[in-house]
Amino acid sequence: GLGIGLAGTAGNQEGSLRGFTTPGQQRFFGYRTGTGINAASANVSADGEHWRLAPQAYYYWGPLGIFGEYTLSEQQVRRDDGSATFRTLRNTAWQVAASYFVTGEDNSFRPVVPKNPLNPAESGWGAWELAARVGGLDVDSDAFPIFSNPLNSAAGAFSWGVGVNWHVNRNFKLTLNYEQTDFRLSNAGVSSTATRAPLL
Repeated sequence: GLGIGLAGTAGNQEGSLRGFTTPGQQRFFGYRTGTGINAASANVSADGEHWRLAPQAYYYWGPLGIFGEYTLSEQQVRRDDGSATFRTLRNTAWQVAASYFVTGEDNSFRPVVPKNPLNPAESGWGAWELAARVGGLDVDSDAFPIFSNPLNSAAGAFSWGVGVNWHVNRNFKLTLNYEQTDFRLSNAGVSSTATRAPLL
């Protein structure tokens, strides 16, 4: 039931950069966008090498399953401020997830088939799984304030969630989740009188 893996990519990227969102799809980090050459309105884009490395591992023992991964992403970016400011930014993220089948099915990296699919006439109520997850993301501190505005972008996020999965049969599953994310803000370039904009 033990598995260990390593994933990675390497290449060159140019153009627009994606921001980061929470599991609930709330955007909490983005790079500066604009058409000017001053600090507030200069556009930031990808311009150069981009590589990622993601070690991961899982372990399954009967109805219990645990999965963890760590991701490191390094990207060269450019700010179009007249002289073209370059910087290599390194962001990191991690997560640990666990689940347990209270109905006794063997947990697996593959889809789980209920021992007793839903069939009230034969006392079959599918498989019930409890799940939990915790994870975080850290943005390179060098992103602020030149490449990202600290007034409306967070420097990091920590999230946790719990859930219940009802595997009705091998082809149909109902999921109920609760997720919460807390943000860490950067103070780079923020004066004591500045007012932060919402992270939405």
